[in-house]
Amino acid sequence: MSSVVLNVTATGATAPGYITVWPCNQPKPYTSNLNYLPYQDIPNAVIATVDTNGQVCFASSSPTFLIADISGWFSQTSNLNVITPLRLFDTRSTKKISKTPVYVLDLSATSPIALGAATAVVLNVTATGASKSGFATVWPCDQAQPPTSNLNFDANEDIPNLVITKVSATNTVCFNASTPVNLISDLMGWFAP
Repeated sequence: MSSVVLNVTATGATAPGYITVWPCNQPKPYTSNLNYLPYQDIPNAVIATVDTNGQVCFASSSPTFLIADISGWFSQTSNLNVITPLRLFDTRSTKKISKTPVYVLDLSATSPIALGAATAVVLNVTATGASKSGFATVWPCDQAQPPTSNLNFDANEDIPNLVITKVSATNTVCFNASTPVNLISDLMGWFAP
């Protein structure tokens, strides 16, 4: 493993701040991977290089709770195909996504990815039009829904996040949300087997 894909969420902050993620065997960089404001749950996808022990370090500029979910990992020899962003779906013209039914995205029908051509996809997912705070989850449809979020949103907020998720054996990816919200998903690329 050379790099790890994390979904990092800051929650419970009482002051503005930022999170930095870096390989533990290197000096902390003067950069931010996630910026947050008080009383907001803010996620961001982070791709971080791991150190020789397979570790990454986290630091926050002000006190906050931190949630980090591992979405995956890849080596320097991974076969990432990056494309000009391609809109896969936009529910603003149809029906908001919620807990049920699960929204199933068939990549064979909506993208240039043929069955078996991808092990994972890189998506930009945007939440918009929620009437209350909630979260969205993205996962391969042939697996159980994970107890994690990929995107946290507040009422009347437009917020995107980068999502890297495995693709099911039938070339599908599932979406749902804890509260009704419109989701927009753009394909940014995919990892080939």
